[in-house]
Amino acid sequence: MNKKKLLHRLSYYLIRASVFLISLLPFSLVKGLAKPFAWLLAHLISYRKHIIQSNLSKAFPDLAAPRIKETTTKYYQHLSDLLFETIKASSFSNTQLKAHFKGTTADIFQPYLDNGQSCLLIGSHYNNWELGCMAFPLWMSYPIYTTYKPMSNAYMNQYINSIRTKGGMNMVPMAQIGRKIIEKKQQASVFLFLGDQSPASSKQAIWVDFLGRATPFMHGIEKLARKTNYPVFYFSIKKKQWGTYEFIIKQIPFDAETASYGSLTKEYAKLLEQEIRNRPEKWLWSHRRWKRVNDPVLP
Repeated sequence: MNKKKLLHRLSYYLIRASVFLISLLPFSLVKGLAKPFAWLLAHLISYRKHIIQSNLSKAFPDLAAPRIKETTTKYYQHLSDLLFETIKASSFSNTQLKAHFKGTTADIFQPYLDNGQSCLLIGSHYNNWELGCMAFPLWMSYPIYTTYKPMSNAYMNQYINSIRTKGGMNMVPMAQIGRKIIEKKQQASVFLFLGDQSPASSKQAIWVDFLGRATPFMHGIEKLARKTNYPVFYFSIKKKQWGTYEFIIKQIPFDAETASYGSLTKEYAKLLEQEIRNRPEKWLWSHRRWKRVNDPVLP
């Protein structure tokens, strides 16, 4: 076994053991751990603080420095909550998962699915999407698939996917989702995407005015919607209290034959921006959002 593979295996065992032990703790105690860990992220580790504050400053140029600092602190608490909520949920039964991630609008797909037509569902890294991945299928009577980017650590990749699929989610590598949709053409299904990921290349990206800046979005979802003519839906995740969420789904009006190219992506970006402006600390700011120096200026 080479050194890299050995390190991957050791880190896997360490993380798996830590997750297992923490998940066995009472719910209130796991919640209590989130606050000091948020302090560690902010003050001791300073986890990607420059990236977070740079993103916030670009998205909210009128926000004064004290408000940027306050939002950054809230973001660290959200990130810590997300981590410990997900760890605790990894030990939940299906009944507990449904109680902590409620979906009263899941039947919105039913008329299409019952008619043999698959659906596309677009969400984002807003609030606890990992808990959503675990619990969402429990509210569905049809198969649901979502994409993921494989990790370099094969042990961790398999472990994390085992947690994500505990409620019945089907995980598909991003590069294979087109093939999977074709493969399941005769089986009514829901295909879930997180559409706020930065594209690997800006050449085929759809550029949108997002949070006041020209922002590239992946073109794949729009391409799939046009090619399949499947109905498209948007889901938002609302936090009710610590560890408990509700997802709300609504249809995005879209006609592949008449809609202008990019209109679906623009509507998705508009819906996401509304959520972010409402509670900015709940979005994933620790990834570089505007990293290209030659970004275009939109009219």
